Amino acid sequence: MSYPTLLEPRAPDPAQPARKNYGVEMLFRVAETPQSKKLGEKVVTLEALKTAALEAVKGKWGQEQSRWPTDLREKLAKLFKRGEVGKNADKDGYGAGVIYVRASRREEFGAPLVVDQLVAPVTDKNLIYGGAYARAKIHAYAWTHPTGGNGVSFTLDLIQLVRDGEPFGNRLNAADAFEAIAVPGEARKEAAPTQAEAKDLFAGLG
Repeated sequence: MSYPTLLEPRAPDPAQPARKNYGVEMLFRVAETPQSKKLGEKVVTLEALKTAALEAVKGKWGQEQSRWPTDLREKLAKLFKRGEVGKNADKDGYGAGVIYVRASRREEFGAPLVVDQLVAPVTDKNLIYGGAYARAKIHAYAWTHPTGGNGVSFTLDLIQLVRDGEPFGNRLNAADAFEAIAVPGEARKEAAPTQAEAKDLFAGLG
């Protein structure tokens, strides 16, 4: 996953700071690359997501495509973005063989439930970062906006953290950034006398 805002909502539009969302960009490996093979990423298809989007369209505008809004096809195409195209092409996690899809949730509907592998609630923000692997429960809905036209979006309902991954961007792993150093207390502990030495040290006392 990338750009997760799951515990605290953020305003995607600086011009509307009061309109906040929770959300995440879901990255899907749709074609294998040497890097994806090294990371053990599974290649998947997006048929389930495409079907959900299509069903949302039919639910709002009917089965007959001739009755669908004229701008709808363009909006549907923008739901599924190619990782090697656009502003994210050179960013960690994107690139060739990746399709990414945004799922969000408006602040007034409450935060999505985030759980770990054991389905226990996650409240530690340090466990939620771009590069971690997760799975999500989402649903598609069709909409009409006075100025934004017509379209389909995905709402984020639940998300489960599956396993750690290589953090994106500037998030550093402490074990990679630093070498272990000797701590005085630890050094004294290592140099502590043996039982026999201690017996000799305290002989004749008391």
